Amino acid sequence: MEKELPARQWDDRMDAFSKGEPFSRNFVCAGLFHNRNSQYLDNMAKIAKKFIDRQSVDAELRKFLENLNYRVSGNAIYSRQAVNRWVSLFKVMKSEQKVGFYRKAENARFNVAELDLGNSSDIQHYAGIIFLRIRGHEDKELSEELKYDLRQELLEDMLEVAEDQWVREYLERVKEILEDIKLGVYGSHYRFPFSTLAYYLFPVNFDRFENVILVSSVSMYSRRPDTKQNLWQELQKAKDFEDLKGHLESTGKSLKDLEELLDQAFKEENLTKLRKEWLRFIKKVLSGGIKSKKLVGAFLKKRDTGKKTSVSYGYYQVPARNLELFVFYEDGIDNRQIETLKKRLANFRYAGDVKISVKDVRPIHLLFGGKEYFEILKGLENNSRELKHEESLKLLHTLMYFTARLNGFLRLNLEQKESILGVLLLLNTDLEKDQRYDFWDSISSLYDYYGLPFQTVTKRFLSMLDNDKTAQNAIKNMLISLYKDSKILHFNFDGFKLPEEVVVYVILEKPSPRFFYEKGEMSLVSASRHYMYEVYTIESKGNNARIWLEDKFLVMCDYFGEDVDRLKEYIRQRMEDKRSRFCFISALKDGYAKVLYEDMCSYSDFERKALFVRYKELKTAYVSQKADNDCLVIYTQQFNELAKSLGIRLEEDAAAIAIKPARPSREFEDIHHPALQVFYTEKIGWSSDEVYSQQHNLFLFTLIALSMYESEAFQVPYSKLSLYSKERNIYLTINRQANDGVRSSYVFPLRTILYELVEFFRHLPGDKEVS
Repeated sequence: MEKELPARQWDDRMDAFSKGEPFSRNFVCAGLFHNRNSQYLDNMAKIAKKFIDRQSVDAELRKFLENLNYRVSGNAIYSRQAVNRWVSLFKVMKSEQKVGFYRKAENARFNVAELDLGNSSDIQHYAGIIFLRIRGHEDKELSEELKYDLRQELLEDMLEVAEDQWVREYLERVKEILEDIKLGVYGSHYRFPFSTLAYYLFPVNFDRFENVILVSSVSMYSRRPDTKQNLWQELQKAKDFEDLKGHLESTGKSLKDLEELLDQAFKEENLTKLRKEWLRFIKKVLSGGIKSKKLVGAFLKKRDTGKKTSVSYGYYQVPARNLELFVFYEDGIDNRQIETLKKRLANFRYAGDVKISVKDVRPIHLLFGGKEYFEILKGLENNSRELKHEESLKLLHTLMYFTARLNGFLRLNLEQKESILGVLLLLNTDLEKDQRYDFWDSISSLYDYYGLPFQTVTKRFLSMLDNDKTAQNAIKNMLISLYKDSKILHFNFDGFKLPEEVVVYVILEKPSPRFFYEKGEMSLVSASRHYMYEVYTIESKGNNARIWLEDKFLVMCDYFGEDVDRLKEYIRQRMEDKRSRFCFISALKDGYAKVLYEDMCSYSDFERKALFVRYKELKTAYVSQKADNDCLVIYTQQFNELAKSLGIRLEEDAAAIAIKPARPSREFEDIHHPALQVFYTEKIGWSSDEVYSQQHNLFLFTLIALSMYESEAFQVPYSKLSLYSKERNIYLTINRQANDGVRSSYVFPLRTILYELVEFFRHLPGDKEVS
């Protein structure tokens, strides 16, 4: 019998901005596009229609947001009852998936291997993973300043036991320079670009897991030629650069000494020496050969069970339509690069009968409303994380303009009969270290929801097109990414104990940042979120399986919106099938996925066939090269022993599986050891009792299948999941004048606004043009 849920009550704070109700300057709001104020929504709909029609909007958007009493001119076709709810593109394409290609090769496979806790001597004989914990900082915030200090401490420990003479001399010089940077630009030393300089001189980084700090990445591999030049230019532009120069001169050094040291840090042969010394160092940590009280390590070795568990790389089925691409290029991308791209796409043959061509080429700012608006997006990386009123208005303009283009682009795609339309964004940039495109991350949830064939490519991708071999590989990866939501992955497997036939529905939770709380509050009891849910279907019969993206749902302000009931009904319709299983995955303990899971458990027999899983990432200090191609799995008992040896405080009664994601590339410095995926479930017993062996295998099989689908590389069969990220959010500030003339400031998390923007625009008609 279904239990009765408490009545859902609308949170009136969602209406605060639209009504001009004042809040503290530090109160984090929502409701910019999602509220119950019909007059406000009608005005916003008129503005949205003007964006769709490419009318001039800047002045009216400003007046509407700044003044409570402003009325927008014109008309709009709009309704809260969904005037125009289109079918998602990826759902339309499912019936047309009649062509395809192998991810790597027809018979390519990877092995699934279990790990056991080992000791230092095992490193000589076994492949595996090494973890390194920094003592003395339990439960502390891992600030950028602390990372700088930890890098200095770890360098000193390594210097004490370094055997290679060149490494010793190099580390001594780096030790001095790190201190010079700290003294010369104190307060800025842990900020870009000085923090990046320190990283490249001693390329070790850190991250937090539960209550401890671990070494998260060690990037002692080849450097791109232009990285040093770009970094040196950034240093010279820094406002504190002259202070660093003056301090160096006061100690008898010069900028030339610093530049020469950086040259040494970028040489291939020197990186090889550092890498070998690093491995010796961590082995000494494990064996107790270092006197430091700051470090503790653990080694998990690959278990030799004699049985083979393996999975094929798989075969992608894609829509049997030609792919026509709109190319939008940033300033700095030249005609030769664009012509080379056209030629390579036209000659690409891995996708069977599907032909790929460039339909049109246009400047990128046309997709974002103009140059000044695109520059706002591009400047997010270096700007403050709290945008002022003027910047916020421009950012809102470009977000709404881009969403209008996505809306129209979706309609145009659904009207196409012979082809699929995609978009390539050619960016005049390259990633450094572990950086990402901040502007694209800031708008990615729009692209994620629509599921359109969009892809950003960089100068590195374009340079790969000049070589026959690398060009084919680069385009194949790009193609997998473009077909992100509309592909089906077929694969086979050996060694898993599964039911003869089973269908798993995976509900992946992707929340927005919290809102409705006072900045600086320790307690976020009153905070709320928006959520997007991606639902995947995994069908397994015998030793063959396939996985695809089934649907996407939006849940607003914790549990409001029309998709709430639609998602529940989706699950209910599939409960009665004896083959069905359900897996809810979230990075949150208190998200709506947990509420939904508990609600569904009120139905008879649902709890027996469903799991709620919490997701975390655990960074590693070293992954054995001999383990690169394997999917390494850590089961509950071994994971608990690992946590105990490292002093990690785990929640009581939580079972876990950890999976090593995709093989780390050693081609460039910005790709290093990836984080392990750690999946917790509170259902005790499934991992050890023989009765639960089938559930145990099914759980692991589900996680691997999902990770395979998420990977966008043809050579790398599986990757970490795209879930809630811990990246800092950007906040918009909007000043609004109420009826009494009082002007109030409202603060909105950017990604929260994006969820509302999707929900609002999907009720509006689109246009039929792309730019």
